[in-house]
This record gives sequence, structure tokens and C-alpha cells, in this order.
Amino acid sequence: MRNMMFSNTTRESDGLIKNTGDSQNLNNKYAAKRLFRYCYYNLIAGEMSVLENVTNRRFLEKIIDVAESESDIHLLPALNKIAGNTRLDEGIRQNASAVSEQLEEQYSGYKQNRKPRPPDTEAGRIAYAKEILAATRQPQTTEILRLLRDKSVEVKRLGLYIIRKFSLNEMSQEVCECLNNPSLAADAYYVLQAFGRKAGADLQRFYLMSSGNITTSKIVLRLLGKTCAQEFSSFLLSLLWSVSRQIKEIALKSLTECKLKAPEEEKEHLYKLISETGEIITWILSAKICLEKNNDTSLLYEANKEYIRWEDFLDGLVSITYNIVSGERGLKSSSDKKNSKGDLIPEWIHVIIDESFKTKTGIQRDNLSDKKKLGKLKKYFPMRIPQYEKFYEFIINCDYNLISIWTKVCAIRNISEIDNEDLAESIVALLFSPEEILREEAARLIAQSGKELYKTTSERLTDLSRQRVDRIISGGIHEKELLYEKVKFLSACFAGIPEDELLFLASNMILISVNQTETVSYSDGYIAWVFRKGRTDNDVHIFHEESDKKIALIRSETDFDYCYLLPLVVVEEFNLQFAERSFEILKYIDTKEE
Repeated sequence: MRNMMFSNTTRESDGLIKNTGDSQNLNNKYAAKRLFRYCYYNLIAGEMSVLENVTNRRFLEKIIDVAESESDIHLLPALNKIAGNTRLDEGIRQNASAVSEQLEEQYSGYKQNRKPRPPDTEAGRIAYAKEILAATRQPQTTEILRLLRDKSVEVKRLGLYIIRKFSLNEMSQEVCECLNNPSLAADAYYVLQAFGRKAGADLQRFYLMSSGNITTSKIVLRLLGKTCAQEFSSFLLSLLWSVSRQIKEIALKSLTECKLKAPEEEKEHLYKLISETGEIITWILSAKICLEKNNDTSLLYEANKEYIRWEDFLDGLVSITYNIVSGERGLKSSSDKKNSKGDLIPEWIHVIIDESFKTKTGIQRDNLSDKKKLGKLKKYFPMRIPQYEKFYEFIINCDYNLISIWTKVCAIRNISEIDNEDLAESIVALLFSPEEILREEAARLIAQSGKELYKTTSERLTDLSRQRVDRIISGGIHEKELLYEKVKFLSACFAGIPEDELLFLASNMILISVNQTETVSYSDGYIAWVFRKGRTDNDVHIFHEESDKKIALIRSETDFDYCYLLPLVVVEEFNLQFAERSFEILKYIDTKEE
């Protein structure tokens, strides 16, 4: 059965699969390295479909280089496939043929099923794991557990490949545990995806065990959603009442993409959730009118994004509840506002979803204005347009799961000074927020409004938070080191990714200033943006090896001002968390790599 990893016809949202497949059409070194990692199992198992359409020359060079440098006999089938492909460059084919002959001579007496005792060195343990992987005999569970407990990430990864090759779905719980390891999470993801619904029960248990880890929880939900199995729909439905907005959105997306519908016994609960969502949308609509009336264009822009996000959530709820077509084609129902089963669809739902559809497609030009739309919705959700004088304070104190973190940040940025006691209390409270960007912005505003406000609070902060806040209050931090500046910069580079999601990248991005003495190094390299004195643009470099030396060389230049470094390992972690977005970054690397 053809492995779906290599299909370019998968669902658009199936980011991990789609991105790996699309990496065949990128030409940069990072894409080649990434594609090789996720295709290694298939190559040594005889699945060569990725070699049929790949256009990334560096991917082929990577296969040849690894086969030669590591004397990897298991890549012989791939080498022979490359050597025999007349559509490829002659130089590539000759190199593949030469390395193939070298390996065949070196291992002329190689016995694929031999099982020596694992050596003490990491290289020996890797070779031992590869022999188990290449063998036809199913290994014992104890052998695989020994690999998964090894200190070497590469040995652990080969253990996962072995579980996948022999379809040991009874070990899916052990595979789930690897999702918590950033270096193995993507590999574990692919193994669990290959198991499909067979891993569903273990995934549900693991979700409950790791519910405090939002990153792992999101990965598990995506895997459950891909099974499109009816037996997991009740579990996904239950998450629509989660406290976390992200969890609710992922669960709903899985339900709608699989076209799973709510059972009759759940509909009463869903009607209530739909009504609550309508109330939220009506409030945001009133907020938009308030901001527009006061010419607050910057925060109005963020309010529009909030409106669209909740509108999409409502559209999904309506789809699974009323069993109707929704999404890009808009809400479709009969003229008496009923679905095909005769269920009455509230009028207000049509006001929001149908009018949204008209706006997005331009089918009709006489769309309702925000004021008229609010007038219709107020019959169902009595709402007063908020007072602008109190609006910012309300946004700052609003629940994190109603208004995004980035909208709160933009609201704080729009405040020039703290001019009343209530606002002062709200800003000071943000110093204790779990979100670093809110702590930073609160400290920056306090520094502008008077440091006395901070003195009464600083003793209650943790030592780590106090050190950071002290630097901001005293002006001892580089402005470009603030998360707000990093997100704004990344948003300009990756325009298709929402700011709330870019926060993950920004929090892992490193600022190197001209006065900094310490060095940094990641084995997987960085994207580096170099800023020079007297220039508004920047130079972009993709570093793969010895990146710390290259950075030191750049810093020694006389016109160097500062640079941002984004570790490529962080890009890989982003791919797991926001799979449908990460191809934006891969394309960016492709255009910038030298």
C-alpha cells in the first residue's frame, strides 16, 4: 500500500504529510535534510515512490552522502534506483552508482539477519538497531524497549521505525510517550498516523495523561482527527467544552473535516454552545462599531480578525449540529430556515454566516453594515456598544480564551500612559501573567508611566520574572529583544501566519547584539537576519554547519548592528504544533538560501 507520506493529494490541513510531500518540490538544503529524515524508513524498506517525482537535487545528494559516510548498506536499493533513473542528472547517477558498488564490495559477506551483541558505542548501537530494522524476523518487545530507553536520539528513532515496520500497534502507548520529546515527536507522529484508528484508544488515554501540556494535546487531537473514526467522535465532541480555545478549535476542525455529525443526544448541549458563540460574536461586533466610531483603526484591525475567527468556529458548530453544508460555500438551507431534516435554524445564524459568505465571495453588494447586523442580532443577544473610555481596560482583563493574546498586546501598545487607578491595577496584574509577552508589555508601559508603580509590586514577582522586568523598567534591554518586536518582524517575513502562532517562534528566537559576548550554537543551524547600521533592510542567511563561527564573523564587521537567529529545530517544532502553517516558512527558506 502506497505510503501517504508521499502523496500530494492529501487534505490541505494535513500539514505534516503535505509539507513532507511538498518538500520534494523545494530546493534548499534544509528541506532536503528534513525530507531525508522522514523518508529514511521508507527508503530502506523498499518504498521508492519519493524518488520518482523529487526535484530537490540536494535530497538525492543527501542519500548518497549518508550511504557513503555511514556505510549504510540499507540504502543500497535507493542508490540503485537513483543510478537507474535516466531522467536524473548524469553526475548524480554516477555518484550513486559508485557508492553502490563500494558498499556492495564492502559488504559482500554481509548477512542481513545476523544479530551481534550491541556494542558499547553509540555508532555500534545504531548499527545494531539498523540490522534489526532490516531483518525479516519480528524482534522481541524487550529488544525494542531497550532501544527506546537508549540515551541516543538516533537509536530511539530507529526503535520507532522498527515498531512501524512490524506494525506493533500494541506498543502505541510507548510511541505516544515519544511525543513529549521534541527530537522524536515528528517520528512518533508518523508511526501513530500509520497505525490509524488502532492507536485511537491509547491516544485518548495519553491525551488525558498529558492534558496539562497544550503542545502535546494539540498533536494528539490532530492524530485522532485524521482517523475520521466515528468511535472517537464523542471524545472530540466533549472537547468542544474545553477551557482552551485552541483545543476547542482543533477538535471542531477534526469533526468538520471528517464530516462527522453530532448524535441527537448531544444536540441540546450544542445548541447552548452555538448560542454562547453567537453572544461572543455579537459583543465583538459591538466592539468593532465602538472602535470604528473613534477612528481606532489599529485595534479595529485586530477586532476584525477576532470576529472572523469566532465566525469560523460558529460555522463549524452549525455544520456538525444541523447536518448542513457550511464553510467556503456558505450556509445552505431552505427558505423557511430549516435543514433537510426539518430542524429549525435560528434566524440570527443566517445573519452572521450568510452575510459573511456574501462578504467573502462578493455574491451580493448589498451586505448588511455592522450597525444593521448588530441591530438584527440584538433581538437575540441584547448588547450595548461599549464605552470607548473603558474599552481598553476591558480588553486587557478579558478572558484569554475569548480574546487572543495578541489582541491584548496591541491594546496595551496603544495606551500611551497609565492615567487612572483601575487601569494601573490591570496593568500591574499582567506582571504576574503566564504569558511572557504580556509581562513585557506591562513592564514597558509602567516604565513610561512612572517607576513608583513597580516598586510596590516587584517583591511579589519570582526571581526569574523580576530580573527580566527590572531590565525593561530600567531601560537595560535592547528594544528588538522584546517579543512584540520579534513577532512584528516575523509577521513581515511570514505574512500568512497569525501573530498568536508566531509567538512560539518569537519566544525561541535569539537576538545577537553588537555588545553581546556569549556564543550560541544549534547543530541543526539557524535562519539569521542580519541588520547593519544605517540600513532599514536586512541580509538573510541560512546556516547549517558551524553556524556559531559564521555568526562570530558577521559580528566582527564594523557596520554590524544586531541580528535575529531562529534555530531550525524550532521550525521543526512549529511544524508539529501548526502543521498547516509551516510550509510558509519552508518556502521562505527556499527563496533565501544561498
